[in-house]
Amino acid sequence: MRANKLKGKRIEMGFTQSEIADLIEKSVDAYAKKERGETGFSPTEIAILTIALMLSYSEFNEIFFDGRLPFGNFVDVPSDGDG
Repeated sequence: MRANKLKGKRIEMGFTQSEIADLIEKSVDAYAKKERGETGFSPTEIAILTIALMLSYSEFNEIFFDGRLPFGNFVDVPSDGDG
């Protein structure tokens, strides 16, 4: 996990640690440990953060999987509205 990128995105989106902790139903201390990379995020927490922080596939892959997911060079393609 790339903790510095998560923190940067959280700040960019205008969220405090307390607000994110509330979203994932954890204490601020527990979230702070997760944000620092001391403890991991559950799949549900990752999904909540991906939506709340409006992460692109590239950001999601970089932050949570260190860019190691298949199709790591995938370019985000806007939907054509048919999906």
